[in-house]
Amino acid sequence: MKNKMNISRIVYFACTIMICLFIISVCCVNSVLAKYTTKNDSNESASVAKFDVDITTTSTSECYSIPYSEMAPGSEMVITIKINVNTEIAVTCNIDVSSLGMLPLDLELSKTSFELAAGTYSFEETLKISWDENETDYKYSEEIDIILLNVSVVQMD
Repeated sequence: MKNKMNISRIVYFACTIMICLFIISVCCVNSVLAKYTTKNDSNESASVAKFDVDITTTSTSECYSIPYSEMAPGSEMVITIKINVNTEIAVTCNIDVSSLGMLPLDLELSKTSFELAAGTYSFEETLKISWDENETDYKYSEEIDIILLNVSVVQMD
């Protein structure tokens, strides 16, 4: 009866054999897959181009505030935007202006898109803000509005 195998010994023996087979198969697969390697002998290079954009307005801060006394129905205001671009590559500049729409303001840019070759440029654009004289509703009396000016500079292909 001592040589008789019980269920726990059979399970232990089967698990030991499965672990050994797993280890052997992992070693075989690793040796087979190890021969599939790549090698690259190229002389590629890349360079990074610099472009620097500086934007200023007639205001001394980044946030140009318009006093309430200056904007009313029938009034108009012109803001000068100075853009300095220093680039080593050809770029496209896009200027977009928008507002939250709380006040009936008309926004006009002198130029909204232009292409520049490599070099240093300094130019001024004008933003004309006007309020139609017929828009005199009382709901505008305590409203404020925000005008957003977005200048994007993108590398040309």
